[in-house]
Amino acid sequence: MLNLKQLIAALATTAAVALPLTAAASGEVNLYSARKEALIKPLLDRFTSETGITVNLVTGKADALLKRLKSEGRNTPADVLLTTDAGRLHRAKSAGVTRSFDSATLEKLVPASYRDPEGHWYGLSLRSRPILYVKGKVDPAELSSYEALADPRGVAILRKFVLGIQAQANSKTSRDRLCLRRPDRPAYVA
Repeated sequence: MLNLKQLIAALATTAAVALPLTAAASGEVNLYSARKEALIKPLLDRFTSETGITVNLVTGKADALLKRLKSEGRNTPADVLLTTDAGRLHRAKSAGVTRSFDSATLEKLVPASYRDPEGHWYGLSLRSRPILYVKGKVDPAELSSYEALADPRGVAILRKFVLGIQAQANSKTSRDRLCLRRPDRPAYVA
């Protein structure tokens, strides 16, 4: 959704308008992130080099960070929460651990459909989830949505696939866990 330059601008704007005055004055921001440190650290380092704002990073599982924010309440050191999906953003807002803010930059960069109408959160990235099918056995026009997967004609196929994955998860060897077995095909090793 946003390129790297826009993402840094969005983070800088968020830091500037969403932080308590003490955090902004100190030149530091406390970020609670559900992203793995190895993945987000290069972006944060670039943010620091371009803005002079030091990022104190706390990472964890998304639900654990939300629980932590709830328990810390108004005494939380967190200035910004970066989590993994819109559902968690909604839960954070419902739990009262966010506050609204206005940002002309974020309003310009983030389409209205990817932000909270009251300004509590802004979506910074998108994730795609492809629907896979066997050519010749399925008409792709019938798979235009997740709802289409609920069609009874697809349930048996979906159930077999899920059961196959479940069986692999219980496997004792890593090679077995990496195999995807379909009833109509030989095993594939990922």
